[in-house]
Amino acid sequence: MTALALTGMRCPACLGFLASIDSPTLQCSDCRTSYRAGAVAGSLSFGAYESTFAHEVDELYGDELVDALLACPAGTCSEQVITSLARSRRALLGNPVDEGRVDFARTLIADGAVVLDVGCGLGTFATAMARSASHVFALDRSPARVAITAARARCEALTNITAVHSDGADLPLGDGSCDLVTLVGVLEWVGVGSRGPREAIARQQDVLREIHRVLKPGGKLLVGMENRLGGHYFVARPDEHTNLRFVPLLPRQVAHMVVRVRRGGAFDVPTHTRRGLTRLLMSAGLTPRFSFPFPSYSEPELSFDGADARTGLRFYVRHVFHPVSPARRIAARVVLRVPARLAMVFAPSHWAVATKGGAPLRASAVVTGTASCTGTIKEIDFRSGRIVKSPRKDLSEAAPEPLIDGWNARRWVAWPLRGRTRRRREQLLLRGVEASVRPHAEASEAECAAAFSAADAGLESLEPEVADAARACLAILEATKILAAPLHGDLRLTNIIVADGDFAPIDSPEKGRSAVAGVDAISLVCDLLGLRAGAKSYDLERAATAFSRLLEDDHLVHFLRSALGVQELQAARGIVILAVLRDVAHKGTVPGAAQFIAMCASGEFDDSLRLLGVEASLG
Repeated sequence: MTALALTGMRCPACLGFLASIDSPTLQCSDCRTSYRAGAVAGSLSFGAYESTFAHEVDELYGDELVDALLACPAGTCSEQVITSLARSRRALLGNPVDEGRVDFARTLIADGAVVLDVGCGLGTFATAMARSASHVFALDRSPARVAITAARARCEALTNITAVHSDGADLPLGDGSCDLVTLVGVLEWVGVGSRGPREAIARQQDVLREIHRVLKPGGKLLVGMENRLGGHYFVARPDEHTNLRFVPLLPRQVAHMVVRVRRGGAFDVPTHTRRGLTRLLMSAGLTPRFSFPFPSYSEPELSFDGADARTGLRFYVRHVFHPVSPARRIAARVVLRVPARLAMVFAPSHWAVATKGGAPLRASAVVTGTASCTGTIKEIDFRSGRIVKSPRKDLSEAAPEPLIDGWNARRWVAWPLRGRTRRRREQLLLRGVEASVRPHAEASEAECAAAFSAADAGLESLEPEVADAARACLAILEATKILAAPLHGDLRLTNIIVADGDFAPIDSPEKGRSAVAGVDAISLVCDLLGLRAGAKSYDLERAATAFSRLLEDDHLVHFLRSALGVQELQAARGIVILAVLRDVAHKGTVPGAAQFIAMCASGEFDDSLRLLGVEASLG
């Protein structure tokens, strides 16, 4: 937490400390204004507002989630609590708890900043920004979401969040009280219940005027919204708000008639083009500058300033975009050939950073890799060729590095249109990194202990019968001679840069260490197999079937044979399971991990593993 944090509940009007005078009343120690406490400690209530936007979390969890968060010891990761509850309900949570969504917003927070998050939802933005801001007011119309946000703050031991149950068109904050306001995925929804798009836009203007009032001179508003001219609408992708095709592209009154006929209601969720959003913001006294999040503001993997459009698009294609099908490979080539300024007209969504007085500054480019709170914020300055990496939970550990001008290996391997060329690139990649995973000595007791300790942590997430089968394989491995190799710790395709014929592993969390041979190699091969099956990220469910037919790929067999350094079949099983469990322990969730481990432990990979005899030399 920032050293300049304003801790404790704070008065929305003057930022004074709030103290309880009698239940349920709180009073400001400075201005003496009284407030009604919310249902959960750390929250305030300003009326009987109800949400106009529903997520399945509201229906599935409710009080159960609040109780689960409040029951955790202070300092517990709230993201993991929510994810675990979703898993227990066998529900697909999606992106609402991913802190990676907040990376761009956090680059806008200055030291000592007071932040207002309008439409705080499940508290993800508020929780993440509280790690950087002096104080965060998290506001929502939904009392359930305000309670969840307050509960997350207590779970995380973040004492600089005040959750507020109120409405964005009537903010309870004082004039000029905020340095930054975030309005992400919210502005288009404030008109729900309007009689048509004109009334909905008028409500949007009301909210923006209120935000202008609470911003300090020079303060910023961040708006995240879909682009009304998003290219995906032209290829018949349904509108995210009405679930109807082509509606955003139609004149608004025509869209209103279509929605009335198809849905029986008004078109009350209008989005805007860049020009339209500029007019709307300027009518509220705010001057915008645009950045572009790809693939969208709701799941941003790369965001870059409009002035960096050409460089940003090139970087996006080389490092972020997933060319996992012929259509996507062709689309990427088209994007690179279209003038960048024209491509931005049809970007799927936009960030608008609007300033109260003065001109907005050029925004950093931000890459979101691992989206969880344990990941890293990566800011890029394309002009200087530098990238600064900071752990999301502690930005003080910023580490600047040169930006390598090359391809992310996942995109480089998948880019060619011909399958034969893609296989050739796989072979070149494996040859390029083979020396970095080759065993060099017998593993020490400490290295073995660290590996099996990580495996034990991964076993906790498995079903009992799968965990028992995995333990039996690991016990056999412990009784054999185990070799050691240099450890990267996260050797995925996304962490290898291809530049000028060289293959450079990057972002090593275990730089300079050694560990049980094979753990990095197994991760890399599984990532390649998943990519072949169309996976956009590391996916063991898609890799499993291909791994059982590994003997069909001589170059993969040769790579693993030189990396594992084992002769016995049972020991090979153990190393494969050890590698996957290590990934699970470090990443929290890995798609298909339990299925993959079960298949390995039951012998379904044995025909492939019998091929992996010792080839590595230790001398």
